Amino acid sequence: NKEVMIVMVDSNDRERMEYIHEEMMMFAKENRLPMLILANKQDLPHAMNVQEVTQALHLNSFTDRYWEIMPVCATTGEGLGGFYEALHRVARGGLTAAPQPSPEEAQPTLESSSSPDTEDVASHPSSSTLASIAPSTSPDPAYVDHQKKIFDAAWDDWTSRPIAPDNNDDAFTQQLLDFKLDIWDHYTHVRIAYIYLLRHGWEEGSRLIRESLENFIANSHRTAAPNGGGGRSFHFTMTNFWCAIIYFWIRVHTNRTGSNESDFPGFLRFVADNRDGETNLVDKGLFRQYYSNNVIFGDEAKRSLVAPDLKDLPVYV
Repeated sequence: NKEVMIVMVDSNDRERMEYIHEEMMMFAKENRLPMLILANKQDLPHAMNVQEVTQALHLNSFTDRYWEIMPVCATTGEGLGGFYEALHRVARGGLTAAPQPSPEEAQPTLESSSSPDTEDVASHPSSSTLASIAPSTSPDPAYVDHQKKIFDAAWDDWTSRPIAPDNNDDAFTQQLLDFKLDIWDHYTHVRIAYIYLLRHGWEEGSRLIRESLENFIANSHRTAAPNGGGGRSFHFTMTNFWCAIIYFWIRVHTNRTGSNESDFPGFLRFVADNRDGETNLVDKGLFRQYYSNNVIFGDEAKRSLVAPDLKDLPVYV
């Protein structure tokens, strides 16, 4: 007997994607079940495609398990013909070959690349279904290759994102302080940390990062749960973890290049060229190498700083 976590999402409802991601993280923290994600309602004109759903659900963060995503339409049955084959493949941890996307399809898209039609969203309420149907296996070469392709595509996306002249460091941080950032994703979080840590160093920079993130989360509509509910909350230890990883790379970059001038695109290209599995900035699940689920998702870690229980954070000497 094998188990798989199946998640069905409304591809037309962009507003709920972050909320569903949080639900998935909570469900997954006690297990390592492989996941099959069904991106439903692909027949609607404003539905996100597979790459957009992958980005919106931060599926790259689930690095401790095999997962696949399928575009489907439940009302017409389109895309469901390969469901049982995909289920069998996911249950085996990707041991059988999965369909490979074209190079164009493999590129992640920006989280805010398009806007939803509010009427379509309102008339098709989103739902996420978590079902345990069929046993997870340990990572195998196919899983490792699957993750490498995901990370390579994510780095291609990050290093090719342009920064507009009117969105320089000062303008960007002001948007953060005014709760007006257009995008709230992992890339944005890394840029915030980079700017503050480069300008102010570890002590003051990490304090300003915690303060600004906590205020943004408490006041921005982008971090609120749809239709009421708890929404996103500030996580002290998780924030400190990412500050430590980014500060490590800032120190490495400054030492090797001899420059401490702010150049976020150049910094990302440097990290992409020199990255390793223990400090991979695009890996949203990187914290799992340092913290067990029980520790990082515990109440104490959310409220205050908790030391990693698996291995020490990297320090550049």
